[in-house]
Amino acid sequence: MAEILISIAAKIAEYPVEPILRQFGYLINFNKNVSNLSEQAEKLKDLKSHTIREVERARKNGEEIDPQVELWLGRVDEIIAEVEQVEDQSKTNKNCFSGPFPNCIYRYRVSRKSTKKLTSIQELQEKCKFDRISHPPKLPGIDYLSSKDNMLFESTKSTIDQILNALREEETHVVVLHGTRGVGKTALAKELGKKAKAENLFDEVVIAIVSKTCDLENIQGQLGDMLGLKLREQSTSGRARRLYARLKNEKILIILDGVWNSLDFEAIGIPTATDHKGCKILVTTQNENIWRAFGAGTKKVAINPLSEEESWRLFKSFSGDIVDAPPFNVVAKDIVGKCKGLPVMLVEIGKKLKGKGIEQWRDMNRQIDYSEKKGENLDDFLDDFI
Repeated sequence: MAEILISIAAKIAEYPVEPILRQFGYLINFNKNVSNLSEQAEKLKDLKSHTIREVERARKNGEEIDPQVELWLGRVDEIIAEVEQVEDQSKTNKNCFSGPFPNCIYRYRVSRKSTKKLTSIQELQEKCKFDRISHPPKLPGIDYLSSKDNMLFESTKSTIDQILNALREEETHVVVLHGTRGVGKTALAKELGKKAKAENLFDEVVIAIVSKTCDLENIQGQLGDMLGLKLREQSTSGRARRLYARLKNEKILIILDGVWNSLDFEAIGIPTATDHKGCKILVTTQNENIWRAFGAGTKKVAINPLSEEESWRLFKSFSGDIVDAPPFNVVAKDIVGKCKGLPVMLVEIGKKLKGKGIEQWRDMNRQIDYSEKKGENLDDFLDDFI
């Protein structure tokens, strides 16, 4: 027994005088320390179970888990595994020299380890008070919105190159892409956005559809969604300031699709060229003359209908190879000619005729003839088929 006390005394002698009582406490409070550790570990497991339920609920709602929560759960798993080791060690029956007395040094070490683990557990319990478990993910960007029905022809690529070159020019702030309805302005704008992002010309590419009524709040909402920005302000001007604060610090391309009249960029929250040269705007419109409303730093680019060869290739890609076989080929060429090189018509009519019999093809051709003879404008003509 004297040897045991000498060993303990030697161990204690390694420490400064002040914490000596604490070292004796490890030995005296062995059972209490181990019991407290097990009790707090169970409470930590309960917190872990609750957090996991919240995490699973958030994931089912499509939200992303905050990194701090993932790190906390990982650390909890580690500490629980360590506690189980300490619990196993505390149950091990180790006596001095295989005699009736407990091994005091072993119990001291286990008790001391229990106290340290208890401190770690209490820290993890405190850190479990998260401000939030998850957050809504940022919505997919321009890649998600790209047109699957679009085919890039040489004429289309040439138009995209013209726009990209204009956007690279420091003095150009706005590019206006104009063309008739159905000529493929929206599809081209989306493909251009993809290309600009892939070439790292911009950090972000966002798009908003502008209606005839030009609803500023709706435009702001679309831009905010694509940026992952919550616009909590009630007023349009407040939302504009929130958007402006975000956009002024980024190199960003903003696509405003389907513009009918001039737009007040400041009212939307879009920085002007004098505010931020890294923010560029692409406007698509049917109104060729609208470019004058945007002032200096504006360039316009026209998108023209497809050539006969391009029109045939696009139509064939959606209607099928049957267009090469008689009697379909005669009707197909007639239909393609009447589509006026407009990709939207070529795609939609091609889809409708795919897999249909020759009589249905002829009937579609007659419908196109009828619409043309009614003398309707282009919008009415397109409305009949798309």
